[in-house]
Amino acid sequence: MFQTILGNDHIKKYLQLAYKKNSLANSLLFIGADGIGKKLFAKELAYYLMFPNANDEALKKRVAENKHPDLHIYSPEGKSGMHSIANIRELISQVFLSPFEAEAKVFIIYDAERMLPSSANALLKTLEEPNLDSYIILLTTKESSLLPTIVSRCINLQFHPLSEKLVAKYLSDKLDKTPTESQHIASISCGSIGMAEDICAHPDYQNKKKLLLSILAESFSWSYVELAEALEALDKLFVKEAQKEEVSEESTSVKWKKEVEFLLAQIAMWYRDLHLLKQEGDRQHLFFGDNLSMLQAQDISALPPLEKIFEWIDEAKLGIDRNMKLITCLEVLFFKLGIV
Repeated sequence: MFQTILGNDHIKKYLQLAYKKNSLANSLLFIGADGIGKKLFAKELAYYLMFPNANDEALKKRVAENKHPDLHIYSPEGKSGMHSIANIRELISQVFLSPFEAEAKVFIIYDAERMLPSSANALLKTLEEPNLDSYIILLTTKESSLLPTIVSRCINLQFHPLSEKLVAKYLSDKLDKTPTESQHIASISCGSIGMAEDICAHPDYQNKKKLLLSILAESFSWSYVELAEALEALDKLFVKEAQKEEVSEESTSVKWKKEVEFLLAQIAMWYRDLHLLKQEGDRQHLFFGDNLSMLQAQDISALPPLEKIFEWIDEAKLGIDRNMKLITCLEVLFFKLGIV
């Protein structure tokens, strides 16, 4: 179990031992960033719970491709990118039914933090008193956005980002990247193989990063019109991303919001790097270390406190969650940062 999945060995050991002793809880919460293996672990565990005595590649493929009637996967839906109350009610009704073919039923809820309060409350009793042959696995990147009562009713497993070395090896072995390319992409992927794969697959990623860096590093010398044009160009790249029709386990709106969150995280890391330089910290910890000359060209004498910067970025995230336009959120954020 889990032999082909990279990283998070502490999770592997815990799940393997609990599975072997038949002491695995029926409600599990996987916590951690996107792209570090939570979905892979959930699918792998699901197979062994459903078929504890079978080593059948055809069955494994059905589970991996979500094509087995005893595996139920729920993702946020629609423009709001939220779990519908109808889906959660369906889950509750299915939990107490007997499995069709397997020895157990497994229910996996992606982005569990995107449950409406009514949906989360409806799920509480099921988490507290699950059927013995049913397992519920919730996946989240934001434990703090879940109801505390949901968190307390699950065994919480904290997943960690992968090491740069592991990500670079994966890119070299699986995606045929050169050692230099692998190391560079690994260094900016935040320990996420999923993010590293997106960087490799989407050429717009580099365009977004290049444009964002030019705004952060050069906009102090621009006119308001020049900045507005750059923000509009950045916004158009994200609108293009949101309009893609992809067949995926993740709704387009949720994926778009995660892309925007990563954009805002990069802005936070830019200012964190400037503060590190101001405090004469160790430069090997710079997130934008490959753009050191850009960082060094900035005026760091009057930087806003990091606490305020993170607060402003959280306000921008809240605006995005409330379906404000990206360009509006960025204009407000850059005004507060003193760029506009």
